[in-house]
Amino acid sequence: MTYRAHCDATVAAFSALGLHLKAKMHAARGSGSRMAERVGATVSQIRRLGRWNACVMEGDYLPAMPRDAMHSLAGLAPDRRSRAALVPPNNLQRDVFPYVKTYLAAYVKQSAPHVSTGAFLNLLLYLLIAVL
Repeated sequence: MTYRAHCDATVAAFSALGLHLKAKMHAARGSGSRMAERVGATVSQIRRLGRWNACVMEGDYLPAMPRDAMHSLAGLAPDRRSRAALVPPNNLQRDVFPYVKTYLAAYVKQSAPHVSTGAFLNLLLYLLIAVL
């Protein structure tokens, strides 16, 4: 594929979605480097993969704030799973979404429940734990 064909296809895709980016041809490089960082790739591994020097990579492709440092300053454990394993007390859960369990019980008893209603209530139950 020629550069012009790739550029035209990329610009058309972003335009169809209503997205306005200044560096259209580098969008995949930036999102790829951020995804690699999220799943645990080191900065040196990402730099080697993209063949970037430190200035370019950290200035253009990675978030400005280092994720692990922000988590440690917030008092979170380095193991991200340990935070998700904590379940807040029931009284605190009831204070955040007081009626979600009542609505979920009523939803289960319906003869013809709407799928989207159940999905939304399950999302609220998930957020109850995730937010707290």
